[in-house]
Amino acid sequence: MAHWGFTVHKWLGMVTALFIVARLFHGFYGPDQARFAHWVPYTGERLQLVCDDLRTLLTMKLPNRSPHQGTP
Repeated sequence: MAHWGFTVHKWLGMVTALFIVARLFHGFYGPDQARFAHWVPYTGERLQLVCDDLRTLLTMKLPNRSPHQGTP
């Protein structure tokens, strides 16, 4: 006979896995505002700024731009 802690652990794992699967489905096929694409509001310009930042940081330099550049 199994210990009751194993049964509780099994059911908690199954409920957690079901929740993750449901959230993944909801993130890809759910309402527009709940989709993963809306978590990080990025544009091509912002992505280019990030790439420039990473490139300059790899050379141990700071990016050369105004300190208040970004989203309003």
